Amino acid sequence: MKINEKIKQPVDAHIKDVKEKSMSTGELSELERSKQVESYLKQEKQKYLKLLDEPRILILGTSDAGKSTFLKQLKIIHGAGFTEEEIKQAKQSAITQVLNAAETVIENSDESIKTKYNPIIQYMCLVSGPYDCLPLNIINLLAVMWEDPAVKSGFEELNHLIPHSTSHFMTNIKRVAFADSVLNNEDILMQRTVTQTISETTFIANNTKVHFFDVSGLKHHRKQWIPYFQDILMIIFLVDVSAYDKTMAENPDMNRMVDAIHLFDEIVNHKLLKSVSISLFLNKKDLFEKKVKKVPISQFFPDYQGEPENVKMVGKFFEEKFLKCNTSETKKDEQATFVEKLSTTERSKAIDSYLKEEQIKFENLKKEPKLLILGTSDAGKSTFLKQLKIIHGSGFTDEERAQVKQNSITQ
Repeated sequence: MKINEKIKQPVDAHIKDVKEKSMSTGELSELERSKQVESYLKQEKQKYLKLLDEPRILILGTSDAGKSTFLKQLKIIHGAGFTEEEIKQAKQSAITQVLNAAETVIENSDESIKTKYNPIIQYMCLVSGPYDCLPLNIINLLAVMWEDPAVKSGFEELNHLIPHSTSHFMTNIKRVAFADSVLNNEDILMQRTVTQTISETTFIANNTKVHFFDVSGLKHHRKQWIPYFQDILMIIFLVDVSAYDKTMAENPDMNRMVDAIHLFDEIVNHKLLKSVSISLFLNKKDLFEKKVKKVPISQFFPDYQGEPENVKMVGKFFEEKFLKCNTSETKKDEQATFVEKLSTTERSKAIDSYLKEEQIKFENLKKEPKLLILGTSDAGKSTFLKQLKIIHGSGFTDEERAQVKQNSITQ
């Protein structure tokens, strides 16, 4: 993002306002005009210094794109880890995730499966969450259930309804569901959390206090994003690249990848975000690589003409689909939109590097700020600049005086 682009727009409006007042009242002297411009620039400088001192980064993406997990990863790297309350809530959510998944599979199975694992359904009817732990008989039954080939087949068939991390907790159910068990960092990262509200998380990155805002990706919550577009230094847009065969929970007729592309199109070309850098992270690459070899992409995207199981070609196909959305001339010139398929640590380093670059840009801007003066013909733009030159400059050169004389005679 070019900081001067953000400064330029309000400066234009301010100078126009100053000129209008001067034209209408005739009371503003050249010195007063100059002082107003200087005062405004000082205010803008302080405003953007604060933006760089404590940058605000917005995390966007569709539901289940991995936004909350991404923030958890940054918290492990830059923060002090998780509090006891956060670990407790993660455990409750993990147990609830397992029970809900088991219920989904049981209800969509034949009568033999329903009868065999009915005690799980009965327990859920008798005991409502949140669940701090599970009784031993339910833990053992869930462990047996996960080893049942028919059940595993059901999980595969219903993967569009069940979070992929459920297999992690089913495999480790005897470790995570006892009363005295404590989730580790891997468990917390795996735990699927549906963001229903807007949350703010603060980290110290590159000796800078950074504010991250995580917002719900559910379709009916996306209108709530707009107020957070103001004073944003950067947007990180996450996409679950493995979701090319899934449909939206809110709209079973809409492919989740298609929805992500449409949403990215809206964000990258939004009029309020012309000068904001947007980083596109194609997330869940590990799941994507496994799925490409099992689920042909052409079933869902007939325009794909590459090799069916070539992970790089399929990845490039989706990368191009997203980048083609960018029609902003400003972002094309600045190459503000880019794709990252990075590890957690590499993503963190990319953010740190970006913050350093922005600080360098601003230091250069402080040395040579650029202002654009706009207005209609004969509005006094040139006269205004001459006034500033008399006050702040060294006057006019002999060549400039000669040109003025020639223009005066011609006029």
